[in-house]
Amino acid sequence: MTSALMAALTSVNVPKALAAGAYHSLFLNKNGEVWAWGQNTSDQIGIGITSAAEPIPSEVPGLPTVRPMAADVNHALALDEAGKVWGWA
Repeated sequence: MTSALMAALTSVNVPKALAAGAYHSLFLNKNGEVWAWGQNTSDQIGIGITSAAEPIPSEVPGLPTVRPMAADVNHALALDEAGKVWGWA
């Protein structure tokens, strides 16, 4: 793990849950915010743009408070407190 990644992870709340796709990762903090990093060729990390990779975690914008989340090869899903499923890729 790089020092930049460690700094980014420690600047947010301790992860409550983790999920991993083929080449991207997600974590859910105790506030219900989803953060993502890794390969982003299909917008797997949910920032609204594509790129080769995003090495520093960033919050997935536009999500309400999330409970569980999951990741697969090139997409991710989250369930909000109201029971609505959110997906991106």
